[in-house]
Amino acid sequence: MSIRRVDLVIVGAGPVGLMCAYLAQLCGMSTVIVDKSDGPLKVGRADALNARTLQLLELASLFDDLYPLGKACNTSSVWADGRFISRQSSWWEEIEGCLHKHFLMLGQSYVEKILDERLKQKGAAVRRLTSVEDIEIVDGECVTAISNGEKIQSHYVIGADGSRSFVRNHFEIPFEILRPQIVWAVIDGIIDTDFSKVPEIIVFQAETSDVAWIPREENIDRFYVRMDTKDFTIEDAIEKINRAMSPHTLSFKEIFWFSQFSVK
Repeated sequence: MSIRRVDLVIVGAGPVGLMCAYLAQLCGMSTVIVDKSDGPLKVGRADALNARTLQLLELASLFDDLYPLGKACNTSSVWADGRFISRQSSWWEEIEGCLHKHFLMLGQSYVEKILDERLKQKGAAVRRLTSVEDIEIVDGECVTAISNGEKIQSHYVIGADGSRSFVRNHFEIPFEILRPQIVWAVIDGIIDTDFSKVPEIIVFQAETSDVAWIPREENIDRFYVRMDTKDFTIEDAIEKINRAMSPHTLSFKEIFWFSQFSVK
């Protein structure tokens, strides 16, 4: 079997892998990017783009397509036991050399979709439903074997395949794990509430709950809810939201995504 030769192989087609492939293409490099998924992300995961990322999107000629889809947000406020405590936004002004002094509240799926489309336009589409089975270093070059039996020779391989990275494990690159101590629920959906909706991040503090309300694109809102255990239901999380927002109430008219994550 003949071996295909390219400049760069990227393993993983999340935002990092897709952006690496797209920037490499803009620089005139040949690329192959592979991913186990059948397409770009549809819902969930990351919920915003930071100021520096917005500048990168401008350099990559992606800004004008993505920016109108999101909501600009540079303010956060804190409520506790039903009372307003504080509001903050001045810290953005202290960021030096930054053109966009705000977040763009926009789901990860939008970023993946446009990068996926741009790579297709350049004839460098993501190899979907494809995994890496082996990577060898031969005469200073990388030879990557993928699940369809093909082998690809490249100058470099980028491992952008997440926390359980095949690339990192294959080359025995250490990854220090800090065991999580705090568990959060995350819910994306369309809500009904008697609390005024505003384009800012709101943190509700209560004795029994910490809740962050994140505005999102279109009519979607996200809630992060600190939980006491890893074993909980979505009903448990919604109950905590209402406890923290009391005397206001909230319900979900439609839920698009529900998950949990842990932090140190």
